[in-house]
This record gives sequence, C-alpha cells and structure tokens, in this order.
Amino acid sequence: MKSASKALLRESTAAVTDGTPDWLQLTARYVQELQYGQVLLTIHQGDVIEVQKTEKTRLQARRSS
Repeated sequence: MKSASKALLRESTAAVTDGTPDWLQLTARYVQELQYGQVLLTIHQGDVIEVQKTEKTRLQARRSS
C-alpha cells in the first residue's frame, strides 16, 4: 500500500468513534494491518455477518547458481 493511502487509512481509522459498527472498525483494522492479502465481508439481508482476513506472505525467489 502506498504511503499516501496508508496515511488516509490511518486518518479514517482514527476518526472511527464508539458509534461506528464493530464490523467497520474491524475491517479498517484488518486493512491497515495487511501488507498482502484480502478482507472479505459476508453480507446477509443487508447486514454484515462475517469479516474474514486472508494474509499472504511474499517470499523472494531463490536463484539457482
């Protein structure tokens, strides 16, 4: 994530108040923590019922000599 995007996300996360739904706070935290991966929301009849975070680890390729 580019530094400008991270700064904007930090500002929006800091603006989250106690009146904000738990799923939104959790989603913002997951997005901020991820370097590579995805955050998936499951919605049922207009309500967020599940938040999943899948994190990936990027490994550098080994070069053969």
